[in-house]
Amino acid sequence: MEVKIVKRNDCNGIIVALLKGVIDGESSQIFEKIIIDQIAGEEKKFIINLKDTDYVTSAGLRSFLVIGKLLKIRRGRIALTNFNESVREVLKMMNFDSLFAMYDTEEEACKVIGSAGHETVY
Repeated sequence: MEVKIVKRNDCNGIIVALLKGVIDGESSQIFEKIIIDQIAGEEKKFIINLKDTDYVTSAGLRSFLVIGKLLKIRRGRIALTNFNESVREVLKMMNFDSLFAMYDTEEEACKVIGSAGHETVY
């Protein structure tokens, strides 16, 4: 898996994590550490772009939960976007659509969680 981190200044400084490949036990630990380091650096708004993600294992789902809980404590915001059909199916099957803000595009997520008044954490 590859992780690319981009700060979108056009969207109130939201951090976008672009994930590519399979999020499994090993890669989810790398991804989780990268995001936790960003949170430790006082970042509070994240979009996880899954456009190039082939599959998410239970370890990857766990990483989403860990990051989401940490952001909840820090009063942060997170959204998942751009998932293919198999990733969407896994997220829905595990009820993540009721835990996380999920959008079809990064731009949709930007409009919602990038706005100053939005308080939904995940």
